[in-house]
Amino acid sequence: MSTEKQRKTIMLVLSTTRQSPVTVDEAIVTAKKDEAELVVLFVNDSKIPSMVFDRMADYDFIGDKPSEELTTAIQREYCLRGNALLDEIEKKAKAEGVSCKTIIEGGEFVETCLKMVERYRVDLVIMNRMKRSAISRFFLGSAVDKLTANAPCPVKVVEEA
Repeated sequence: MSTEKQRKTIMLVLSTTRQSPVTVDEAIVTAKKDEAELVVLFVNDSKIPSMVFDRMADYDFIGDKPSEELTTAIQREYCLRGNALLDEIEKKAKAEGVSCKTIIEGGEFVETCLKMVERYRVDLVIMNRMKRSAISRFFLGSAVDKLTANAPCPVKVVEEA
């Protein structure tokens, strides 16, 4: 058995709707302080296109059943935006001397996060909580609460102002 200490792994979780610069800075500062590797996960949430379609249908921009091409176009656009964001964060982390790996994954947000936490043996997850009303959280649930309850490691939540 090796007595060498394994390097700590911190995961910054981002998504289409979770992109707080304050949270990014917090993750980089924490990784630098802890001499940890920073894994930045961008979740291309599979629920987003249907949420967009519902909103567009509410305003009669589209019909009730959008085409597969529209779904693919929205997912592709979010992937492009996610890659651009990840590139920017990776450059910022490396400029601070922080080892950084970036990942983009599609799927349901909490499920994808938990899968990646296990895969990368993460010691700490850092993410932001979107500002929402208590009633909204009650009826719609909270991805942060679900992730915090099910993650095998601590989850640091950066509250948005």
